[in-house]
Amino acid sequence: MSNHKWLCGLSLLYFLWTLPALGDPAIKSGDRITFLGGTFVERMQIHGHFEAEIRTRLDGDVTVKNLGWAGDNVLGESRAVFGTIEKGMERLVSDMELTNPTVIIICYGANEAHAGREGIPRFKEQLHSLCTKLARFEARLIFVAPRPYETLGPPLPVPNAYNNVLLDYSAAIAQEAEQHNAHFVDLASLDPQVTDKILESSSNTGPWILEEHTGLTSNGVHLTSYGYWRLAGPFADALELPRKTLAISIKDNVASASGFTGVTANRSDNTIVIEAKPDQLQLSPLRKLNNAPARSFRLTVGGLPKGKYQIASGDQTIANVSSRELADGIDLSYPVNDAQVDDLRNAIISKNMMFFHRHRPQNETYLFLFRKHEQGNNATEVPEFDPIVEDLDRRIYELSKSRSTRLTVSPLK
Repeated sequence: MSNHKWLCGLSLLYFLWTLPALGDPAIKSGDRITFLGGTFVERMQIHGHFEAEIRTRLDGDVTVKNLGWAGDNVLGESRAVFGTIEKGMERLVSDMELTNPTVIIICYGANEAHAGREGIPRFKEQLHSLCTKLARFEARLIFVAPRPYETLGPPLPVPNAYNNVLLDYSAAIAQEAEQHNAHFVDLASLDPQVTDKILESSSNTGPWILEEHTGLTSNGVHLTSYGYWRLAGPFADALELPRKTLAISIKDNVASASGFTGVTANRSDNTIVIEAKPDQLQLSPLRKLNNAPARSFRLTVGGLPKGKYQIASGDQTIANVSSRELADGIDLSYPVNDAQVDDLRNAIISKNMMFFHRHRPQNETYLFLFRKHEQGNNATEVPEFDPIVEDLDRRIYELSKSRSTRLTVSPLK
């Protein structure tokens, strides 16, 4: 074999060795995740649903930082503040250094799609350029294509033309992901999907003026808290983060389970007390919304005398069922620890706000820019947010751990 062929073969082997292995998890325990994008990402931080979903599906800890900036594009243009567009990209990279990511979730394309199909070549070039600049962090990339706009009816415009163009931008994002052998998530493919149907208003005045209504968006574009909650689970599914199936079976006083650890069953007469700890913290739906689906688990209990039985968790009655139903196995709503879940989301939101003030202090014109001669001496206080964020991350990790649940199966009197 000639030296030239040997060197080519060695180069090919090195190239293949340095590629991310196919099948590697998109996110794993220990990762430092940074969300990067425009309004979709920025508003994500005030609800906490995406981070809660990701954290509770992993066995260990991760950290999540939000670098969203409303109206931003792949050039980092919104981040330029009073400077040139190039300054915006410098700001983007500088802020990324604060997060020291191992995973970067890139969410662009929604704003750029307003340029029409003629803007696609420019978008491809700029997206690739962004990825080149992010390569310095040696992080795994996850590419996210935007969700189409919804049709809410007059006075809002019909978005069909924009949505058709968006398909081509999403294809361009998928191509960039393929070049990096990276995970790709198309929000358009996640349930509930956007259709051409005009969505019904949740009030007589229309959904576009309400933030907390049962629609996914407040104006056809921007997600409500409910919208983020509905998409969080499918988004985690698309990243192949498993949500474990919950099942408990008790036969001949022997307990077995799926999705639980430390399951015990103690029987006294015809009452059975079950102790079980879920492998994953179970998240609750938004309680204000009647159509929020409940998390379910399957309970099977054999050997009980014929009759009706109550299944309870603490003071909460989950169901009244027959011994036959229990013997066959029945699907029930899992008793979620609402207080813990609320504490988790509130801690996530608080952490996001503290990090927001760390990388985007509201008075940065006085701290860092052209009026820093007035209050620039206070810039030294901005890094003091770092230990606050770290403390909140530790609290979030503890709150994301599941706790034991006690279920009581007892005869109905």
